Amino acid sequence: MNEQPFVLTGLMSRGGLSNWVFFFLPTETVMIDVGAAPAIKAGLRAGVRGQFGLAGLAVMGRPVYGPQNEARGELDTWRAELQAKAKKVRVVKDDAIRSVRMHLKAMAHELFVVGTDGTSQKFGLMNRAEAKAVTESLARRFGSRFETSTTGPYAFCKRYAPFLMA
Repeated sequence: MNEQPFVLTGLMSRGGLSNWVFFFLPTETVMIDVGAAPAIKAGLRAGVRGQFGLAGLAVMGRPVYGPQNEARGELDTWRAELQAKAKKVRVVKDDAIRSVRMHLKAMAHELFVVGTDGTSQKFGLMNRAEAKAVTESLARRFGSRFETSTTGPYAFCKRYAPFLMA
């Protein structure tokens, strides 16, 4: 497809020991395991912001992980920096991905990536708002190979108590 590259951050596997950043490029997906440190730093920043407001966050610097809107050159630079210090890097060609599914749950959403060989990988999403924002990009990128699914409790709350699902 001719989709603009985009990034999905805040994915975790292995109970939070692996934190992933996915770069969706025109012909491949680069999956980078950055380890546990970024999640710890993000939690610390959130605590400082809650305790001291935006002034405390300014002292600690701009958050590195989260939705990215940079130009392609900046994304390539960021990807190269992350790859250089990554615990694990997977480069998956577009034709090796059978399906991608965003599973919406009441507590934490999940992303499933299924390869053409039948292997399935599950990643938890730490940032629900980012999951919502990236769903359209995933649908354009993967077309009929992308789907969303929901649990019963999520669908119920989304309909009758949407403030709980924000």
